[in-house]
Amino acid sequence: MSTAILVATLGSDPTQTVINGQEYLECFASVSTGDSDLPIILRSFTKKTGCTSVLRTKKTDDLVMISGELSLISDKENPNDGLPVIGLNSICTANKDQYFNEAILVGRFSGQAKDTDSQKSASRTLAVNRYPGGNQVTDWFRVRGYDKLRTKLMDSPKGTVCEVSGMLTPQKGADGKVFLEVKCRYCRIHQKGSGGKNTIDPAKGTSAAGYDHESFTGNDEAEEMPPSQSWS
Repeated sequence: MSTAILVATLGSDPTQTVINGQEYLECFASVSTGDSDLPIILRSFTKKTGCTSVLRTKKTDDLVMISGELSLISDKENPNDGLPVIGLNSICTANKDQYFNEAILVGRFSGQAKDTDSQKSASRTLAVNRYPGGNQVTDWFRVRGYDKLRTKLMDSPKGTVCEVSGMLTPQKGADGKVFLEVKCRYCRIHQKGSGGKNTIDPAKGTSAAGYDHESFTGNDEAEEMPPSQSWS
């Protein structure tokens, strides 16, 4: 499972497209992350007439608040390879005083965590399955944790099922292409298997709270709830 709630600026006018025999309304957009913008693609299934009718009225530079399924384009031949796609479940007009950048992912850790030289943060790959048309497709998200969350990423065995909540941020690969990284706000372990980055508050100057760097260190995270059988 992977979902996101975002405030985004349209980078193009919506256009009709066909993907795997299904009709969609699609456009480019971007999410402000403080020091740079994250490019994304908004996609509305035309049979979802509510979202499609609203998106159809929008144009380049319009600001919208959206929620929907988060996925990644995985096609080396596609110039948009690696870009996040939001399959719209809801959309409304937003204003400059609003800011949302929240994602929730549930998947399994793959491989080993990569620590920074400063040991202030670590990154790890989270494999999230989805089933379009009944076929399994795996999205490989990179997540980053600081302080206590760094420790969780470092210590969890490969295959661990976890729930990650965090903020979408852009990073650049060695080839210069932008890819998505999720800056963890919390990481909940559901089943165990067998250096510093951006600290800018992207919501500064708006009415939003909870996007300062301290909100992503795990130091203010509530203790994990006990399993239901131990509740009294």
